[in-house]
Amino acid sequence: MTVQIEQMASAQTPKLGKGDQGSAKVRAAFTRPTAPGRLVVACLLMTGGLDVGTYFSDKSFTLIRRYDGVRDLKLAVWYRENAPSVTSLTAWADAYRGMDLRLFEISGVKQLGALDKFVAAAGDSRTPSVGPTSTLAVPGEFVLGIVASQYHSATQGGFGGGLTKLTEAVVPSGRQQDWERGRATYHIGTESGTSGPRLSARLSTQRRWITFLMTFRPGTAGPARFTATTNRSVLEVGGRASLTSFGPLKATVNRGVLGAVPTPRARIGPFEGQIRLGGWNGLLIGTSTPYRIQQIDGLNGRQVRTSDDDLPRTDGASRGVDLQSARQFIVKVNWDGAGAAPGTGPARIEELREELYRAVPVQRDADDELVFRKPGGPLRSVWCRATEIPRADEDEQVFRPEQPIVFRAADPRHYSAIQKRVEVPVTPDEGETVLVVGATNAGNARAYPVIRVAIPQTGTPLTRIQLVNVSAAVTFDVQMAFPPGSELVGDMSARATAAPVSPVTLDGQSRYGGWQLPRDTFYLSPAPDADAGVNLLYLRTTPVDVPVTCTLDFFDTWSG
Repeated sequence: MTVQIEQMASAQTPKLGKGDQGSAKVRAAFTRPTAPGRLVVACLLMTGGLDVGTYFSDKSFTLIRRYDGVRDLKLAVWYRENAPSVTSLTAWADAYRGMDLRLFEISGVKQLGALDKFVAAAGDSRTPSVGPTSTLAVPGEFVLGIVASQYHSATQGGFGGGLTKLTEAVVPSGRQQDWERGRATYHIGTESGTSGPRLSARLSTQRRWITFLMTFRPGTAGPARFTATTNRSVLEVGGRASLTSFGPLKATVNRGVLGAVPTPRARIGPFEGQIRLGGWNGLLIGTSTPYRIQQIDGLNGRQVRTSDDDLPRTDGASRGVDLQSARQFIVKVNWDGAGAAPGTGPARIEELREELYRAVPVQRDADDELVFRKPGGPLRSVWCRATEIPRADEDEQVFRPEQPIVFRAADPRHYSAIQKRVEVPVTPDEGETVLVVGATNAGNARAYPVIRVAIPQTGTPLTRIQLVNVSAAVTFDVQMAFPPGSELVGDMSARATAAPVSPVTLDGQSRYGGWQLPRDTFYLSPAPDADAGVNLLYLRTTPVDVPVTCTLDFFDTWSG
């Protein structure tokens, strides 16, 4: 989706009248209400005196930066991603200052984690400059830059950095002197790559200046919706007969939609920008819920612990084994200014808090499934528990309540929320010809399956089972006397996560001794270790061709 500015709005302090020395207030209104789910950015230029208190009407907006380090010149920017419909916004100051408030409605950016990079600079010269930012997260990010300078008489030009000048703001004239006024130019662009953007300008004379540069990640317009792909008629009648209806058409027998098929079950997972706490029946937070996800830190990415040993008599170290560390991440939730909304207030906030706390109880020795969806990706899960829920009770929380939750995942991997199953047939002989089946791991880390082998009730006694993954060169090899009608289970997931259960059982009883050396944990490789993530599997039995049923249950697996 193309990122673009849908509309702008602006407002300025009126001409200073007699006696107007106490405060200043500006209210900017859009021509039409913004569309829900858009990004709204508010920029405030303030000139004409030392620093004073500045306030913004909507506490649900996040302050990116307020730069007060330059005498007589101030610049502040707020934003709100996935904003509800906005009509107007107001800013005011404790003492009278020249003010210009600019609002931007921007479409096509992410609804969660929209802001990627922000840099600022200030000085007293003829050459304002800011940037470059660090490497951008993704190509195609939207760039918004601001150059603000003191004195109305000082003009701006010679802009560098490749951005397009969008508009220019001038603090209005009145009784103010030239030094009490200023101007700001706004610049936009889209970065085709991931190199950090920059912005520079040249003033007509040496003046104090402030520059801001920020980038926003592109994304979807909103959560996915169920939409019919064809417009079919609700009722179709063929032939020459006529149809007469007296009142509403009603079925005389309440038949299931799927007829004789066993009762189906379906689950609707979170949309983009949503998280389900406490498993599939837990609390839904994020987009279109009372709980706005303000920030997520650490849910994605990974951290590796190393075991290198420094060499005592030469340079370098002895290479050890690198293993992924347990995952700790923070989800910060707020309530969209519910404390200030009519009919809500602190009592409603407390009710929402308690509901949130119930969704993440103290877990003595178990983890809950946290289900989420990345933009454009499948549903994913991480097994974790809440370890810290700090709470602050202060005046600001009444208007903008926030609640961070610290989670810890002993198993740092991400899993697909939908389990896969593959059945592996038995190879009929001991020759080179084998019956191969493909098992696809669409993630980027090893997937550890649960292997189940059902032994037939009758037939030749079975003494050995060998499941081979040709792509990963790993074998699950168990040798023992298998009673007729028994079931062998190889729980490789339990082995990989060090769960307190035996990885090899027969009818629920441990048979670890029957697992043949080297007892490598059986796994399914991702791409590129396996071509397109497809693992080639085959199964042998001793004696040959015993008609066992072998299934693998597994999840696509990511390192984060």
